[in-house]
Amino acid sequence: MKRPSRTPSILSDSVHRQLNVYALAAGAAGVGMLALAQPAGAKIIYTPTHVRIAPNHAVPLDLNHDGKTDFTLDDTLYTTTAGFFRSGRLSIQPQSTNQAWGHRTSKGFHYASPLAAGVKVGARGSFTPGSLSLA
Repeated sequence: MKRPSRTPSILSDSVHRQLNVYALAAGAAGVGMLALAQPAGAKIIYTPTHVRIAPNHAVPLDLNHDGKTDFTLDDTLYTTTAGFFRSGRLSIQPQSTNQAWGHRTSKGFHYASPLAAGVKVGARGSFTPGSLSLA
């Protein structure tokens, strides 16, 4: 669809000058705000390790190296009294106010979930408090 052409308005010199001053001031304010903005800081801390988790044992995880356990990996082995049935569960247990990314099934079970590529992590994410099953 072709739009009708418009006739340009002719501005007085004083209005033209005021618009130019406004545009210059707005541009300077925008650059000033960018210069004052603090960049978001985050870093990945990788600690090479190899820990075997034995049945019915827990491994504390200190993700930010502050000396406090952030999460605990727990390997629980269940055996019936007769020894005929065995079941295991590997879970992650957030400590303090920490939470893990996960979901809850319709039956009320909590499972940890992997993050898809490009997922933005923030306060509105799928964080779940309490123990979550990994396997």
